[in-house]
Amino acid sequence: MWNTITNPKLDIDIIENDNSFTLVINCKFYAKFVEIDFTEIDAIFSDNYFDLSAGDIKTIQVKKEDLSSLVSIDELRQQLKIRSLFDTFE
Repeated sequence: MWNTITNPKLDIDIIENDNSFTLVINCKFYAKFVEIDFTEIDAIFSDNYFDLSAGDIKTIQVKKEDLSSLVSIDELRQQLKIRSLFDTFE
């Protein structure tokens, strides 16, 4: 029998730096297989597909030169997708 998977309540913030964006991720409950993506932009993330324990903070870097196009921080926020194993059961 499958155990119930709790919504980890993922939260993410994006901070713009001179040459990169920093994604700061946390959650209220354990998050399995966290995935970050953008809807229309290709990017190289410093890390992706990871587990995150409740209360922990994960920081991910995305260099501006590693984005498929020049975008503003607002555009990144609009295109950001974050999900975990929990989202595959909805």
